[in-house]
Amino acid sequence: MKKMINSIRSKRIFAVAMIVFITAMALTSCAPDPYNLHPSAYRIEKVVTGASALEREQKAVTRQEYILLEGYQIPGGGIVYKVFQLRDIKITADVGNAILARKVRYPEVFGLLTRGAIGEGADGMLTPRVALMEMTRAERTLIESENRDREFLIQTAMEAKRVPSYEAPVVAKVFAYARYQLLPDGVWVETEPGRWIVKGGRGYVRRVMGRAPIVMQIEDEFPPRDAEILDESGDVRGEDMDPETAPDESSAIIIDDEMGDDMIIEEPVPLLMDEPTPEIR
Repeated sequence: MKKMINSIRSKRIFAVAMIVFITAMALTSCAPDPYNLHPSAYRIEKVVTGASALEREQKAVTRQEYILLEGYQIPGGGIVYKVFQLRDIKITADVGNAILARKVRYPEVFGLLTRGAIGEGADGMLTPRVALMEMTRAERTLIESENRDREFLIQTAMEAKRVPSYEAPVVAKVFAYARYQLLPDGVWVETEPGRWIVKGGRGYVRRVMGRAPIVMQIEDEFPPRDAEILDESGDVRGEDMDPETAPDESSAIIIDDEMGDDMIIEEPVPLLMDEPTPEIR
């Protein structure tokens, strides 16, 4: 009898253990995938780096709401505004202010990126590529503010999607990849800690620097002093011009060109209504 009772207890314990194990496996398999945050990450980076306008709806302030508007330029002129929304993240005041701040400072960030002073780190943050003493205090403050807003958006996305905290590096890479898709060629990107590449290929800088320089050809704006003057009939009207109709050099403007030769530019003389218009011979 005791053996039978012990056998039943053992089976119950085994069954409970199996149920606990299966439940744990099911919960693990149903954990949120951090890579599913890519659409929201791409949407944020596109509105930050893109040409669309972004502003807060002022009427919503009185209703204690926060509505972010995205403006699209339409053909023929004008801008149409639509509510900016994300699939996984609610646009709260903190989230909207962080996105707006990144949008405002992006031109300066873009300038530092294209200059090569900073690069996109593997952790999704801006990383200086020159000595800090070579950067101004304003530029260092800019980098700190940008990285702070990036970290906040990453943390907010994780909380909205209920991604475990240990997946934070993966979520940061998801945002970094979305940003990489929108970066122009020539920007430094860190694919993994300590490994930097230039977007556009290894030979991108060499191809750009190897291009022939553009030579500006400056054409003479005024004819030389001894140039032939043609009348309406196409005949040369130079030395045989009537002295009475020839321009007076005393009322002309003298301009020195680059070669040192003087050029005479006839000053326009207004005609009175009661005087006859001189005929061109």
